[in-house]
Amino acid sequence: MVELQGQYFDGQTSEGKPAKLLCTSSSFELQTADNYHCYTLDEIKLQPRLANINARFELNDGAVFEAADQPGLDDIYKQLHQGALHQFIHKLENNLVYIVPTLVVAVVVMWALIQFGIPQFAKSVAYQIPVEYESRMGKESLAIIDKAFCKPSKLTAGRQAFLRSKMLTMLGNPDAYQVEFRYCEAIGANALALPSGIIIFTDDMVNLAKHDEELLGVFAHEVAHVDNRHTLRHILQDSITGLLIVVLTGDVGSASSIAAAVPTVLLQTKFSRDFEREADIQAAGFMVKHNLRPVHLANILERLEKEYGDGEESSGFLSTHPLTKERVKYLTNYNNK
Repeated sequence: MVELQGQYFDGQTSEGKPAKLLCTSSSFELQTADNYHCYTLDEIKLQPRLANINARFELNDGAVFEAADQPGLDDIYKQLHQGALHQFIHKLENNLVYIVPTLVVAVVVMWALIQFGIPQFAKSVAYQIPVEYESRMGKESLAIIDKAFCKPSKLTAGRQAFLRSKMLTMLGNPDAYQVEFRYCEAIGANALALPSGIIIFTDDMVNLAKHDEELLGVFAHEVAHVDNRHTLRHILQDSITGLLIVVLTGDVGSASSIAAAVPTVLLQTKFSRDFEREADIQAAGFMVKHNLRPVHLANILERLEKEYGDGEESSGFLSTHPLTKERVKYLTNYNNK
C-alpha cells in the first residue's frame, strides 16, 4: 500500500482540505478529517506531472486531490500505466544536464524547419492554389488596401492608360495581369504585386521616374514576383510559421489574426534575398528581350535610395525590397554581359 499526503478539493469550492490517499492494487481510499471516499482505478485520472507542479488526481465525482512530489508517487504513476516514459520526461524537466542540450536541439530543429522546411512547403502549396482562390484573394486585398491605405490616383486618365498599355503590351498574356495606379501618401514611392497578377504603382513611384523605361523595369520586377508566386509564398510562410507558434505556445487567439493581416503583410513584406535575386534575374532578361537596358531599373533604385534611404527606417519600395546596392551592381553589370 502506498500513502500520499496532499490537498482535497471537493469541486464545489476553492478551499482545499488536508487529505490522505491510500493506494492499493485495486482501489484508492481518500480520507479527510470529516469524510471518506473509495475509488476504483478506473474512477481516477492522473494528470502527467510537469516539472515540480503538484501531481493532480481527477476524481469521477468532480473532486480533485493534489500531492507534492514524495516517496510512492512514482509507484502510483506506474500503477496507472504512466511509467517509464513519464518518468523519463519528468527527469528531463527537472535536470539542467538534460534541459540545456534538449533546448539547443529544439532550437536548431525549429530554425531548420523555419529556414528550409517551411519555405519549401510553401512553394509547393503556392503552385497548387486554385486560380479562383488566388483571384479572390487579390481582389479582396486590393479592396482593403484602397480602404485603409490608398486613394484614387491623381495621375491623369490619359497618363494611366498610356503606362498601362506600354506595360501590358510587353506581356505574352496581358489578360493575366491588372495594372493599377493609386495615391498612397503613407507608403511613398512603391510598387506592389498582389496575388492573381494585380500590380499597383503609387503616384510617387511614377513621379520619381525620369523615363518610362524605369517604370517598365519596375513592372518587369513585379511581374517576376507574380510569376514565381513570391507574394503567396511569403504569406504562406508567415502563416505557417504563425500557426507553428500557436501550436507551440497555445496562443489560439493569434491564429484568427493571420488572415486579417494579409493586406498589411503585402505592404510590409521584406522578400528574402532569394526572392529578390530571382525577380531581378527574370526582370533583367525580360527587359533585354524587349530591347530595354536593365540599367534603367538600377537607376530608379539608386534614385529611390537617395530619396528615401535604404535602412530599416526607410519607406516605400526600398523598405520592402532590401539589398539595393547589391541589386544595382547586378543590374548595371548585366548590360555588359
